[in-house]
Amino acid sequence: KRSSDLRPLERGEGLRLTGECLPRRAVRRSRPVTTGIRAQTLFNLGKRLESRCRSSRRLAAVEENVM
Repeated sequence: KRSSDLRPLERGEGLRLTGECLPRRAVRRSRPVTTGIRAQTLFNLGKRLESRCRSSRRLAAVEENVM
């Protein structure tokens, strides 16, 4: 009972803290943060596409060997 009573309070406090911290950061470093996020997403997408190409090539090679 005690732990369940404490959990929602902890969640609320965490949300409040993030809410207080985030706007300040956004105001101060709006451009660098967005560019960093964009770079990360592009990097991740590139990785994903690369892995997809490799897997498709592998499948094609396997099919050729089977045929």
